[in-house]
Amino acid sequence: MRDKWLFIVPGDPERLTGGSIYNLRLLDYLRARGVRVDVLSVPDPPYFLALLAGVFLTPWLLARLARERYGLIIQDNWAHPSLAAFNLACRAARRVRMVRIVHQLRWVERGNRISKAVAHRFERASLNSSHLVVTVSDFMRGRIESMVKGGTKIRVAPPGCDRQGEAPSGGVRQGGPDSPVRLLFVGSCTRRKGLHNLIDALAELTDVRVALDVVGDCAFDPAYYRLLRRSVSEKGLEGVVSFHGRVSDDLLKRFYCDAEIFILPSSYEGFGIVCAEAMRAGLPVIASTNGPAREIVRENENALLAPPDDARALAGMIRELAIDPRLRARFGRRSRELSKRLPTWQSTGDAVYRSLLALLEKG
Repeated sequence: MRDKWLFIVPGDPERLTGGSIYNLRLLDYLRARGVRVDVLSVPDPPYFLALLAGVFLTPWLLARLARERYGLIIQDNWAHPSLAAFNLACRAARRVRMVRIVHQLRWVERGNRISKAVAHRFERASLNSSHLVVTVSDFMRGRIESMVKGGTKIRVAPPGCDRQGEAPSGGVRQGGPDSPVRLLFVGSCTRRKGLHNLIDALAELTDVRVALDVVGDCAFDPAYYRLLRRSVSEKGLEGVVSFHGRVSDDLLKRFYCDAEIFILPSSYEGFGIVCAEAMRAGLPVIASTNGPAREIVRENENALLAPPDDARALAGMIRELAIDPRLRARFGRRSRELSKRLPTWQSTGDAVYRSLLALLEKG
């Protein structure tokens, strides 16, 4: 414990993604336990540019490693292309213990087969250079186990779901009987989040009055955001869909409070913190069958699960909840009950810290 640790993160460590929030909470926890942790942000350009940038970054990182003599290096695995050459050098030298925090697997999001295959190979090498892999769900553990050798330790430490503090009271209809049912999406505007399918689903709901609030970073993927705005315009949904961008925690609480249905139609998630936050707010949830949603919600108790990329099924589930206030209320109450069993950030920190100590004690 006398040694300093290094925590390497991709891009802006303050960006409001689930992975960044996890990293910041873990960092706060470790420092509160008296651990000396340096944070290093490495470039996060497109994947293959990151691989090239990593070649030039590696000598500087190795010099820093020799100078500071870190006892442990924790890496957000999203940064692995920028660190590929560095990790290979460290693995060859066997000089430092390496831990990966895996929120997502990057190869899954690559566009074509060749790109996926190359990214899969580099990401597999990164994971196999680790002494310990910490991930956020059993779903992710299964994906990682298929990529690593048997000797690699994998620990699951789900993210805490109490970032909003005392849960607001959501799911209560704010307007009159003729006002639209308020839908809420929280997350960055990226293709993986499935917002294009949600917009397609809303275009089919000609018999139901709804209004969708999209809360999250609109600048994360500018081209995709432009596509979304164009789709909203072409489908005549300007008065239905509102993009609010990044908001403060206080305003996010307000959105949870004012919403009646929470929707996260992602094609792929590592965990889905916002689903858990919506449950704490007492909201019925619509999520995807692909991913770890079933580790958080209970299908047909507080949530409906739609196949990814199926706008028609998504529209049917929105309609089912929107036209039935009693069903929304029952699902909302169940969400509140189930949210009491979800992890807190304290329990997340405890789980990761115990795993790190166990690794260090092995010498």
